[in-house]
Amino acid sequence: MPADRSRRGKQDALRQHATLNPRPDGVTHTLFESSEFFDPNDLLQVKYEMLRLVHLDKRPISEAAKACGFSRPSFYQAQAAFEQGGLAGLIPHKPGPHGGHKLTPAVLQFVAEARTADPGVPAERMAQWVHQRFGVQVHPRSIDRQLLRKKNCAELCTRNAFARTSRRRSDHSLRGAAAACARAIRWAGARIGAVHVSRHEGVDASVEPVRNAAACPGAGAG
Repeated sequence: MPADRSRRGKQDALRQHATLNPRPDGVTHTLFESSEFFDPNDLLQVKYEMLRLVHLDKRPISEAAKACGFSRPSFYQAQAAFEQGGLAGLIPHKPGPHGGHKLTPAVLQFVAEARTADPGVPAERMAQWVHQRFGVQVHPRSIDRQLLRKKNCAELCTRNAFARTSRRRSDHSLRGAAAACARAIRWAGARIGAVHVSRHEGVDASVEPVRNAAACPGAGAG
């Protein structure tokens, strides 16, 4: 009974620190079966032992990962986390989106250039290249999502630039049309004014002899 309470207390502590192994039954390595020191419920200890089997005992990655209840990709993730943060790096992150923290600007630029150079290269191949060059394990779907997001942003910027250019051209055309209308109105006004003046002068010229005759009656009799 005291041993059971101690075991439950340890599991509670592991759960509190997010290091309780959700699949302890998958750990089949003999060390975890023959010694109480090795606890399959301790996720941190299981991951560390998996890395030790490969780097010190020189066991194959697939064999070490299977013996500790992990997959081959999980091994690479644990290895990258340990290289970057030591034992603390092996502690699982809280669930939820992390904004593609592994795809740093340098990594994103690398995969973008690789896709530009060869549009048909699969994301799985680029994930291998990223691991070889940067030492981080990135899921192929994360690469595809980031490249798609970058492509969509580029297309959006292009559409916005085109819309701004079209709007400037439209404004310029409207201003040109307004100026042409204004010139036409001024020209029409000038023509109407000229015709009005011409007609007024013509009427004055025809009335002038009548005015002169009325002013000099004797001139008409002679």
